[in-house]
Amino acid sequence: MDYDYPVLTSLLTINKLNFFVNTTIYNILEKKIKEGRNTDAISLNFSINSKMRNAQIDIGNSDKPVVFNFFGSLFNSPDPALTEEEMLEYTTLFISRMAEGADTILDELKNKSILFLGCSQPEWLIRFFMRVLVNERMNDWDRRRSTITIVSDHMNMNQRQYAFLKSHKVEIFEGNTAEFVSTLVDKWTQMHPPARKPKMIFLSYTQADVDAVQRVKQEIEKKVDGVICWYDKERIFSGDKFTTIIVDNIRKSCLFIPLISQNCVNRPDKYFSREWEWAYNQNIIRELDGIDKKFIMPVVIDETLPTEEIIAKFFSDVSIERVLGGMPDDEFINRLKENLND
Repeated sequence: MDYDYPVLTSLLTINKLNFFVNTTIYNILEKKIKEGRNTDAISLNFSINSKMRNAQIDIGNSDKPVVFNFFGSLFNSPDPALTEEEMLEYTTLFISRMAEGADTILDELKNKSILFLGCSQPEWLIRFFMRVLVNERMNDWDRRRSTITIVSDHMNMNQRQYAFLKSHKVEIFEGNTAEFVSTLVDKWTQMHPPARKPKMIFLSYTQADVDAVQRVKQEIEKKVDGVICWYDKERIFSGDKFTTIIVDNIRKSCLFIPLISQNCVNRPDKYFSREWEWAYNQNIIRELDGIDKKFIMPVVIDETLPTEEIIAKFFSDVSIERVLGGMPDDEFINRLKENLND
C-alpha cells in the first residue's frame, strides 16, 4: 500500500506521542513513522493463536515509538481480525493473554491520557475496547488523574450514548479528526517551537594565536545567543578533503572573523592566508548574489597596524576592529549582534 495520510503525517510531528494502539490490521503507522521521523517503530502484533513477539520490551523506557496492533497485522500475523466477530474475540481474549505481554501494554496505559482518534468501529465495540485498554471499572474512571478523549467524527452517537460516556468523565470532541489534529498540532507547535539552527561564525587564526582564538570563541558564544564559532583546531592543512571542509564551512558561515596579529604579518605564507582568500572570494560571490549583509569582520588582537601589506590585500575595503588579546568588549559584541541580525 502506498496511500497518503496527511492527517496522520501531521499528527506524527508531535514527537512526544510515542505509544500508539492501532485498531486496523494495516501497518500504516509504522510506515508513516519511518517516513516522518526517520526511525523504525517497534511493532507489536497481538494474536489470539500465537505468542506476541517483542513482548518483553520495556515500552515506557523505549527510545523508539511503539505501535501495538490490537487486532493483529494483515501481513505479519497468522490470524488478523477481519470481521466484527473476530474483533470481539480479540478484545475478549486480550485480558486472558496479559501474561504473554499484554500486561506490559496495560501498565503503560495506566494513569496515562488516552486519545481515541479516527476509530471507525461500532460504538458498542469502542466502549468495550475502552474498558479493556483502561483496565478499570468504568465507575472508577472519574478518579483517574489523566483523561480519556474521543474524537467522534465516525461515531454517530445518540443522546443516551453521549450522556453515558460524559457521565464517566470521557471527553468528547464534537468535530472531525482532521480538525482535531490540526488544532492539536498548532497548540503543540506554539508550546514547543522548533529550535532555531545556530548561526555559525568562522574564526581564522594562525597557530601562534591559539589562546586568543579560544578566548574569542568562548566570549562570543557566552554573550551571543544562537551562535557557534568554528575554527580549525587541529591545523591539519593537507589534502583535498580537508580543504573542502574549510571552504564549505566558510561558505556556510554568517560571519568570517580573521584574527590579525604580528604573527600573521611575519608568516604570510601560512594556511590562514588561504582562508582569508577563500573568504574574500566568498564575499564577492555574496555581493554578486545581492546579499548585502556584512560577511568579513576582521579583528586585530595586538598592536599590529592594518596597513601591513597582507592585511591591506584582503581587508582594505572593510572596517577592522581591535580586540586586544582576544577579549572582545561589550561594544564589539553589540556590533557583532547587529551584523548577525541585519
